Amino acid sequence: MSRLKHIVKHFVFKEDNRPRITLGPEVRLHPTLHHLQLKQGSGTGGGYPTTADLYAKTWTTTPRSMKRWVGFMADVKHFKNRAGTQLTDVRYRLSADGVNELYWNSGANAWVPAAPNNWNTEAEVANNIAAFPASTQTIQVVLNLKTDDASVTPEVRALRLLYESDLEELEDYVWRSLLPSMRSQIRPIGEHAIEMAAAGASIDLNTYPIETPYDIVGIDAVYDIDADPRKLTNLFDSYNDATKVIALTGAIPGGNTALIRFLYAPVLAVTTHQDYIELEKVPEILLEDVKIVDDLGKSNGAHYVINKATGAGKKVPVTQGDIEIRGRYITDKAKDHARLSDAVRRYFEANQLLRSVGMDDDFRLWLIDFYDQDTTPNQDDLHAGRFLFRIAQAVFFDNDAVDITGVLNFNLALTKALC
Repeated sequence: MSRLKHIVKHFVFKEDNRPRITLGPEVRLHPTLHHLQLKQGSGTGGGYPTTADLYAKTWTTTPRSMKRWVGFMADVKHFKNRAGTQLTDVRYRLSADGVNELYWNSGANAWVPAAPNNWNTEAEVANNIAAFPASTQTIQVVLNLKTDDASVTPEVRALRLLYESDLEELEDYVWRSLLPSMRSQIRPIGEHAIEMAAAGASIDLNTYPIETPYDIVGIDAVYDIDADPRKLTNLFDSYNDATKVIALTGAIPGGNTALIRFLYAPVLAVTTHQDYIELEKVPEILLEDVKIVDDLGKSNGAHYVINKATGAGKKVPVTQGDIEIRGRYITDKAKDHARLSDAVRRYFEANQLLRSVGMDDDFRLWLIDFYDQDTTPNQDDLHAGRFLFRIAQAVFFDNDAVDITGVLNFNLALTKALC
């Protein structure tokens, strides 16, 4: 049997999440109290609307480590009248693609397409979410807010979904999330100057090979620097990656120097051996040291999800701490060194958050320092620079969930004191 752990996915209705929340007619997100509610004004006497099928939608989430949804809980405030009758209600649907909405049909014993007025109670979702199709690993919750009294509205602060996961935290943060992000976005500029052997409106890089083994992903510009020393006229037209041929908008005379500016993807890896770096691997970004640090303080806590109909629930112990990573970038040219340094800086400026692939949650990416930038080559004729950054308040699930029982009823007995 595979080893699985339990993780809680939170949909929190805060103002920061407004761009990701879909608000249907007559539903609003309160900007300071941070909850969903009905919009006041269109109901009787200027109160809340009592219309059916008023809705809001969470964003879709796709935690790639999820194996099965197993729990559901809503943090919602309802209102009752003096007789104890509940006046507000919230019902739910689920979607596996953000388009098609499903509800639990107890007669069919399945999640089926929803028609108007097909909504489930919180208990129905909690009792049957384990049967929700998990093949896409995607889920969205659609909420139906309703009131029978125009003077009150339900208030929904958050939703909690419990799922089984095979998450390995460090692997997810570094190898599955950070490395693919850096590989896809860090694109330094490189240059290659050649003397044209003959006049031509194309340049074959197989004929004019580049000494450094760049992984070229695109051409930025081509200049005839003899005829255009200020590089004002870009002659680049197109690039065939398969044939390595650059087409130009005009011919460059034989004997003139063509300057090719290109985008390349540097090698990016995590070191596994002290002799990992070899000359043929440059330009390279190497993550050398990955560790969990506690000098800023770790915090321990727990997430929980309770089935309010049965009282059965899970408490998930959680630890938060920073992952500190030291990196090095290496080039064989001083100009490449400066440009690769700029590209790394730009990556961190553009990515203040790192999206965890396994959990589909965001964590702060914090660049701490650039240092030891060598402008002169070392004995291996390489230029190197270092940088230090952290994934802040990363979440770790070191211990699996424990069963808990929620309090379903609370009775307060009053006695009259005799004086």
